[in-house]
Amino acid sequence: MPITRRWFDTINGISQRNLTWEPTGVIEYVIPGDWLGGADRTRWSGNPAIDLLAGLERNWSNVSGREYTQWRAGLVFKTGWRF
Repeated sequence: MPITRRWFDTINGISQRNLTWEPTGVIEYVIPGDWLGGADRTRWSGNPAIDLLAGLERNWSNVSGREYTQWRAGLVFKTGWRF
């Protein structure tokens, strides 16, 4: 979970300080081998899985109008071959 703190130079008497927090969660579902025709076929297919990703980016600032929150979500289809 990345946390970033940034301090900027003082300009016109204002020194901006930001803190960004970005937690991300992943849920993975491994597709059962029986759905794909057995263990050998699943292995040759790269043991496919589906990942559901959800993330939040929250930025705090001491300067008004510079704070924001952003949600991210995604779906990933993945395979992985082992040699």
